[in-house]
Amino acid sequence: MPSQSDVRPLRRRHSIGTLDPARLVPSDCLNLAGVCRPTISTANESFILPYHAKPNRKFLAFPAGSRGFLYLSNADEPQSSRQIRFRVTDSDSPEGFESGYDLLLPSQRPWSAALGALGKQQLAAVRELLLKDGWVSDMLPHARPKALKQSIQTLDPSRLRPADYLNLAGTGRHMISTPNSNFKLQYMQNYSDSVPFPDPASGFLYLHAPVDEPKVMWQIRFRVTDHASPTSFEFGSDLLYPNQTPWFISMGAMKAHKKQFFQLRQLLIRDGLDMDCLAEGSIWPKGPNARRFIHSLGQSFLVDFQHYRLNLVFVGFGADSSFECPIPSPFLTNARPNERGWPAHFPYRGSAWCCFEAHSSPDSTQPDTLALRIKKMITPVTTIRPELVQWIPMPQEGELVMRYTRAQKGMSKGAAGTLDPQPWTLDARMTAHPMIQAILRGKTVH
Repeated sequence: MPSQSDVRPLRRRHSIGTLDPARLVPSDCLNLAGVCRPTISTANESFILPYHAKPNRKFLAFPAGSRGFLYLSNADEPQSSRQIRFRVTDSDSPEGFESGYDLLLPSQRPWSAALGALGKQQLAAVRELLLKDGWVSDMLPHARPKALKQSIQTLDPSRLRPADYLNLAGTGRHMISTPNSNFKLQYMQNYSDSVPFPDPASGFLYLHAPVDEPKVMWQIRFRVTDHASPTSFEFGSDLLYPNQTPWFISMGAMKAHKKQFFQLRQLLIRDGLDMDCLAEGSIWPKGPNARRFIHSLGQSFLVDFQHYRLNLVFVGFGADSSFECPIPSPFLTNARPNERGWPAHFPYRGSAWCCFEAHSSPDSTQPDTLALRIKKMITPVTTIRPELVQWIPMPQEGELVMRYTRAQKGMSKGAAGTLDPQPWTLDARMTAHPMIQAILRGKTVH
């Protein structure tokens, strides 16, 4: 008879029957602490639920105390805001849901899985739960059982034919034929799972090449249209990622030594482009959180209020005209020091289209730096750390991003400043770079 120490503990079973907080039962409570990539089961499906992956793709286990309920957050808000979250509770009783708190990532942002970024297996399980809970089925894209073989012969919008029309909706990796060979097209990756193209995703692959933008900003995009006639192209709209930025393939992805999109490179050469010149000097950003290229004042780019940095590249028209510039987020505060230093915190959740504009510092009569203006909210701004709002005013659509600069009289040293809000501006070292100086003065960099 084996000793007690030789007996292995039974593997924990992780299963759920709902994502609706109002319908939770004790059996929906999950204990994920210490598990790296738990398999979550529903009545008919199962899927892997990762906690977090480091840049080297190493997965972290769910932290201690990860006991609670998966649930649908922001169900009544626009689709881009809907997320699966994990509510940590003291027990398996659903009554503890309201007094619990959302599981956090190492960055102190809430752990979440956006509905629009779910992989194929996750999608099937979540769709099952949403239908069971009585939520509308159009919260999720509809998967197609089998992809049809489709082909294209050009990426030039002026040369498109009805035969170049593609229907990508519901497919994870879509096989597309060209005159020379085939290639696979993917919407986006969620860890190791391929996220299906959303519905609608019917239209044309094309080269987005505005003449007033540097060629490093040219991209392959997908124009969603109502029908297969090329005349519908100008009335369509570009396919978007879940964060409302355009889906794209960069020129840097089509360098001569890269095989993934070699067929697209060949199509562009057939369309008359010098790909050795166009691609070889380009970097390879990809995905919804790729670095943003900035070439002029007033140019819109997405800012997430819970990201540590604005990952930007300032560019011009010359071959070597670029300045990669990771900027600490203006929505980040280093409040509440502890034994490890000054950890970063974010008072607000949300995202917005923003732009840089020329701004004069207090001791200057001419614009000498860049300020950040919020042009349009993408996901509504909400306060997630009320104790930190004394450091940064709430972001407002149409206004400059502000920071408090002074504390009230009598406050202790190091206390948050709640007076005299001033526009956040780019620091002097970055502003001094010739690329940013040229953009500040509205000049074209060659």
